[in-house]
Amino acid sequence: MVEACRTNRYLYIDSLLDAEVKFTEVEQQGLVLAKNDSALSLSPNRFSP
Repeated sequence: MVEACRTNRYLYIDSLLDAEVKFTEVEQQGLVLAKNDSALSLSPNRFSP
């Protein structure tokens, strides 16, 4: 059960990494910083300057 949860989490992260290709460079940097902070929420102000 724990292994399955870990696998699902890795697949989710991989899907986010794949999706990043569609974003602009600035948005990409914001997503990387958000991931580094373990903040995967879709905040409307996330990409604000």
